[in-house]
Amino acid sequence: MSARAAAMHLHDNDGRKGLHFLPGKGTIDWREFVRIYRESGRTAHALLERSPPEGRIWGQSLPEMRNLFAGH
Repeated sequence: MSARAAAMHLHDNDGRKGLHFLPGKGTIDWREFVRIYRESGRTAHALLERSPPEGRIWGQSLPEMRNLFAGH
Protein backbone atom coordinates (compact mmCIF):
# COMPACT_ATOMS: atom_id res chain seq x y z
CA MET A 1 0.00 0.00 0.00
CA SER A 2 1.20 3.48 -0.78
CA ALA A 3 2.66 5.56 2.03
CA ARG A 4 0.60 8.46 0.66
CA ALA A 5 -2.81 6.76 0.96
CA ALA A 6 -5.21 8.86 3.02
CA ALA A 7 -8.49 7.15 2.16
CA MET A 8 -9.72 3.80 0.89
CA HIS A 9 -12.79 3.20 -1.24
CA LEU A 10 -14.01 -0.27 -0.23
CA HIS A 11 -16.57 -2.48 -1.90
CA ASP A 12 -16.87 -6.12 -2.83
CA ASN A 13 -17.85 -7.74 -6.13
CA ASP A 14 -18.41 -11.10 -7.80
CA GLY A 15 -15.02 -11.14 -9.54
CA ARG A 16 -16.59 -10.56 -12.96
CA LYS A 17 -18.28 -7.15 -12.89
CA GLY A 18 -17.63 -3.83 -11.17
CA LEU A 19 -20.49 -4.35 -8.76
CA HIS A 20 -20.65 -2.62 -5.40
CA PHE A 21 -21.51 -5.31 -2.87
CA LEU A 22 -20.96 -4.62 0.79
CA PRO A 23 -17.66 -6.04 2.03
CA GLY A 24 -18.16 -9.68 2.90
CA LYS A 25 -20.93 -10.21 0.34
CA GLY A 26 -18.66 -10.93 -2.65
CA THR A 27 -15.39 -12.69 -3.46
CA ILE A 28 -12.72 -10.53 -1.77
CA ASP A 29 -10.77 -12.12 1.09
CA TRP A 30 -11.25 -9.34 3.64
CA ARG A 31 -9.22 -11.05 6.38
CA GLU A 32 -6.23 -11.09 4.02
CA PHE A 33 -6.87 -7.46 3.06
CA VAL A 34 -6.95 -6.42 6.73
CA ARG A 35 -3.75 -8.38 7.43
CA ILE A 36 -1.92 -6.60 4.60
CA TYR A 37 -3.42 -3.24 5.62
CA ARG A 38 -2.21 -3.65 9.20
CA GLU A 39 1.27 -4.70 8.09
CA SER A 40 1.47 -1.54 5.96
CA GLY A 41 1.21 0.66 9.06
CA ARG A 42 -1.31 2.93 7.30
CA THR A 43 -4.25 4.54 9.05
CA ALA A 44 -6.31 5.67 6.06
CA HIS A 45 -10.01 6.47 6.36
CA ALA A 46 -12.33 3.91 4.77
CA LEU A 47 -15.36 4.65 2.61
CA LEU A 48 -17.81 1.77 2.19
CA GLU A 49 -19.87 1.93 -0.98
CA ARG A 50 -23.05 0.01 -1.75
CA SER A 51 -25.36 0.23 -4.74
CA PRO A 52 -28.32 0.39 -4.45
CA PRO A 53 -28.50 1.48 -0.80
CA GLU A 54 -30.49 -0.80 1.49
CA GLY A 55 -30.62 0.30 5.12
CA ARG A 56 -31.13 -3.15 6.60
CA ILE A 57 -28.07 -4.51 4.81
CA TRP A 58 -25.94 -1.59 6.06
CA GLY A 59 -27.08 -2.39 9.57
CA GLN A 60 -25.69 -5.91 9.17
CA SER A 61 -22.48 -5.15 7.29
CA LEU A 62 -21.09 -2.20 9.23
CA PRO A 63 -20.68 -4.13 12.51
CA GLU A 64 -19.05 -6.97 10.56
CA MET A 65 -16.49 -4.60 9.05
CA ARG A 66 -15.83 -2.93 12.40
CA ASN A 67 -15.13 -6.33 13.94
CA LEU A 68 -12.90 -7.34 11.05
CA PHE A 69 -10.77 -4.20 11.35
CA ALA A 70 -10.71 -4.48 15.14
CA GLY A 71 -9.21 -7.95 14.80
CA HIS A 72 -12.15 -9.94 16.20
